[in-house]
Amino acid sequence: MNEPVVPALEPVALPARRWAALLALASVWLTTAGHTSCFREMDAARGWVTTDGYSLHSGYLFSIACGLVITLANRPLSSPARVMRLGLGLLIVGSFYNGLMLLAPFRWLVASRMAAGFGAGMVLAAAPIVGAAAGSRLFAWAGIVLPSIGILVISFAADFYREHGWDGGFLFEGCIALAALLILLVWGNEKSRPARPVVPLWYCCFVGFLGCLWYAQSYGQLQGWWEDSRARLAMAGCLFFLALVVATVVLRPDALPMVGWPTLIVAAFAGFVQYFNVSDMGVYGGILRDLGMIDRSLLIWPLSIGAACATLLAIALPSTRCFTLSGLLAISLGMWLAHQKTIDWPYWAALNQAQFNWFAAPGLWELAPARFLMGFGASLTLIGLQRATMSPAAFEPLRRDLLTVFQFMGGAFSIGVLTLCTTRGYQNEYSFVAERQYIQPEVYVEYGGILKNHLHTQGFGNAEAGARSLLHGSVVYEANNLVFASIYGGFLAAALVFAALVTVWWVWAWLGFAARQKA
Repeated sequence: MNEPVVPALEPVALPARRWAALLALASVWLTTAGHTSCFREMDAARGWVTTDGYSLHSGYLFSIACGLVITLANRPLSSPARVMRLGLGLLIVGSFYNGLMLLAPFRWLVASRMAAGFGAGMVLAAAPIVGAAAGSRLFAWAGIVLPSIGILVISFAADFYREHGWDGGFLFEGCIALAALLILLVWGNEKSRPARPVVPLWYCCFVGFLGCLWYAQSYGQLQGWWEDSRARLAMAGCLFFLALVVATVVLRPDALPMVGWPTLIVAAFAGFVQYFNVSDMGVYGGILRDLGMIDRSLLIWPLSIGAACATLLAIALPSTRCFTLSGLLAISLGMWLAHQKTIDWPYWAALNQAQFNWFAAPGLWELAPARFLMGFGASLTLIGLQRATMSPAAFEPLRRDLLTVFQFMGGAFSIGVLTLCTTRGYQNEYSFVAERQYIQPEVYVEYGGILKNHLHTQGFGNAEAGARSLLHGSVVYEANNLVFASIYGGFLAAALVFAALVTVWWVWAWLGFAARQKA
């Protein structure tokens, strides 16, 4: 992958091309996480389980990585406007198919979502060149901020389309892409002839790896990873194609040096945090809080504000180089706060029971500080990775391009982990909570005594029986909350590990630089 160049374009209005690039990027970035706000309604309307709906989205994100990689592999692009038009065409067709063909077979819906994702990846690679902004950090930062606010924008668009209008999100995506395509058709003519695309062997292995990973993480958990032959084949395919990718790309002499790979791994983790903690509020707000689309999207808003604040901080401090480590520490603090809030929530309290019309889980304001730090930290980490430099400098353009690819791969993988946590994780937590009176008899007696005294002061006829009933009713809520408490605890540990690895990488790189200076 070579550094991009801007081909000769006809003398047209540069603002028009930039508007086309901006609209195209918005159609991609806003929906990379925004569609998850409508998935509860979509799953209910189509009779799907959570895994089915989210598999469409993980397939979309994996396909974006595929489209982005093949476009970057063919740089310098001789006709970026043509590449962008083709990508927008795929994005439009895939989006309108999902939004209009409500009774289409599931496999066709998956295929159309993957086609839209492939086109979106082409758009992400070509749009900065078409907009004469190749290498602009503002375009890179758009991929940091827009996914965080996308869920709110898509929720309002879908609700404006019609009540519970989950299909309106797909139509909104297609309309923005169509507007970008129309502008590009009028003002995006090129003088250069398009070159024939090259599809390397390693790219076929890369697509095979992501395809097997998508199937294994989406349906392996439903069918049983070791019980189902297709799931076993998918997992074997993951290992096989990954080995081929390593052999044909990573071990090549002109591949990215090992000193740059830690930044890509951290980018995948930051993308994982970003997309997981945007998408999980669809499950959290839908199952635990029983909220509508817009109300669920408001749970995301602190994260969006955090992402915006990280961007403003980066603009105010243009030369600061410690954003990556600071971002990981902010993620750790946010996860610790969320873990403490969910693990200590009094699920068993009488006023936290659903039948009293109170809240059985922490809400917007209880989780706002933690989610602000999550968005702030994830965005600051990605900005820091964009600013990082490595030696040799000739590989910097390649490394920065791959940061976005790994961000999407981490985000797509997070969707599969989210569905796994909400299915298998709930089973584990429910088993513990349901047997609490045997596993933790002291705690069970303590909770029962508090409830009994409360009901007695309220004039309840049989306070002891009422306390047992309330404890039984709190089991489901506590199990659901403990799933998220465990998730936040896992994120906390992972963020601290990555912060330590980044520190070690910095020291190693600095020692290597000092040794070269002495030589």
